[in-house]
Amino acid sequence: MCFEFQLNVINWGTIEALATALAVVFAVVAWKTARNAWSTSQEALNQQRKHDKLMVRPRPFIRQCDYENMLEVLLLNGGTGPLIIKAIAFRRKGCNGEGNSIHELISADGFKYDTFLEKRDLINRAIGPGKELTLFKFSRKRENEGSSRYENRSPRWSIVDEDWDEIRARLSRIEIVINYGDISEGEYETFKPETFELNIFSQYAHESGKRA
Repeated sequence: MCFEFQLNVINWGTIEALATALAVVFAVVAWKTARNAWSTSQEALNQQRKHDKLMVRPRPFIRQCDYENMLEVLLLNGGTGPLIIKAIAFRRKGCNGEGNSIHELISADGFKYDTFLEKRDLINRAIGPGKELTLFKFSRKRENEGSSRYENRSPRWSIVDEDWDEIRARLSRIEIVINYGDISEGEYETFKPETFELNIFSQYAHESGKRA
């Protein structure tokens, strides 16, 4: 009895070629996976940065205080980031041109004002979150109050109601335009200018003694 054996010769070159091809395929798959993971991570980081910028942002507001003894206009930062004043304009409604301050626009030089700031005092000035800056302040006091000499007389204001109401009316015709920005991660960012009208004062321009 004869047995015949056929020996298949292994082609090692083919096997090496297949192994090399598989290694290349695995490398490409790993590279694509890593690239996708990096892209996803980078996108998440960018979204987080945008979110952080939105969360840390200044918000300008104009606070108008109308009391029987004080008229005051303040610029308040109601946001969560520093407010940097890039430019500010004081205007009369319906009129061309600008003034350097609220004091200039109301044109009442016969009175002494507690506080008023001009443009040059405000440009590039920073206001922290929750902080405020007085743009204009005007007050009056009772005369003869507490004096025995005038105990039978009613105390009178140092500025009469007619003049007080006139200041109120002039304030109510003013609008303020604020161009502002902030600094986030070392980058300066500007926002759309915002306009504020001092309309609170018009509500009490002829009602002395009432509060806003």
